[in-house]
Amino acid sequence: MPFKKLFLNLNIKPLNLFLSIIILTPFLYTFSRYRGPILRKGNKIYLSLKHKKYIEKLGDINSVDSTMEGKIANSNRYYDDHKNKINFDKLKNYRFRKSVISANDFFKSKNAINIGLNLRNQFWENYDYLNNGDEINKFKLLIGYHDLIFPNIKDCSLILVEKNLKFSIYDIYCKNRYNFPVRAFIGIPSKQAKGVVLAIHGKNSGPDNIIGIAENDYNKKFASGWLEKEFITLSPWVNPEHGINPNLAGLSAPGLDLSNLLDWIEFLKFNYPNKIKSNLIVHGLSYGSLLAEYVGIISNNVSCVISSGGAARGSLLLRAKYNNNLKKGSDSKYNYDTFRKILFDGPSLYKLIFPKKLIISIGIRDRENNAKFEIIDDISAFYSKYGFKNNLKINLHDGAHIPDFDGEYKSFISF
Repeated sequence: MPFKKLFLNLNIKPLNLFLSIIILTPFLYTFSRYRGPILRKGNKIYLSLKHKKYIEKLGDINSVDSTMEGKIANSNRYYDDHKNKINFDKLKNYRFRKSVISANDFFKSKNAINIGLNLRNQFWENYDYLNNGDEINKFKLLIGYHDLIFPNIKDCSLILVEKNLKFSIYDIYCKNRYNFPVRAFIGIPSKQAKGVVLAIHGKNSGPDNIIGIAENDYNKKFASGWLEKEFITLSPWVNPEHGINPNLAGLSAPGLDLSNLLDWIEFLKFNYPNKIKSNLIVHGLSYGSLLAEYVGIISNNVSCVISSGGAARGSLLLRAKYNNNLKKGSDSKYNYDTFRKILFDGPSLYKLIFPKKLIISIGIRDRENNAKFEIIDDISAFYSKYGFKNNLKINLHDGAHIPDFDGEYKSFISF
């Protein structure tokens, strides 16, 4: 509605409105000064009446001076919340500047890195892959996942979206263990299927992108590659942005995605029981690779994990080790999952997957650091030490953060 017409409909003349604002401005300013105390007083009265019987039961309520509620002294602010890092200009005038600098310098030093490395080494020193229930349970909790509600999927509906001589692709909706609908695409080859693949897309992508019915992206339609090779290929949606907060259910954002993926495995077990027994491959790229590694650790149904641009990219400790300090995110006060990163990151994830078949696929330009090669050496020695070196394949390519389906498939058929 036009601005002028709005005033006419409300029977308000612009000149009168302007004069009213001029007259009321001093009163509005005065109210703004006393608004806080007035609202606090009103809130106290309201709560005192609302909880009157409880207050009387406890013997009345004390009054306090609340004029300083919510006040933060500017002299204590040296952290830039917007940029998520220390503001060193403000830090210059901070009276505890030396304490901040000494702590900050220490936790960017090799001494701090060595503490983390020692913690990790002590944890894994006596690891027994044949008796690793405690480690798996600790892993679940640290990544924000639990199966107190058992994996389950039901009430599925399928819609055919593409059909040709080689395969058919269906759009699937099912209800998960929490009884809300989740979505995936599944490709069924026309010929006898060679196995089943759970294909997981990376961030800012989708299951339709990787199975080849939507726009191509950095995932390079790797799910459609499996379908072309005559594998039943299920590509579920995982949250590409992490705008959903599932904390009230005891889950992290990756924990919710993981629970949905394990529910989809229930779908595959019910519909393709014989194929699952012979070959259930889980293959992911980037964030999808992290989830694929998680699924491979937790699910006994998985026979092979293909980690494309996943844990081999590095870890908190190894990136710090090769950069001499934590250049990225070192000042973040939101790194609540650091202990998980110390114990279960980089080569540690692969040790939990062991002795399953594992393909580590990584581009030499991905992260451009030496950490990937130390991780590969570490897990290669681990597989060899326990007599399963033939269950590990390494696929290096000259790209950055993209899949190499041809190399990954070649590694797979070499098992």
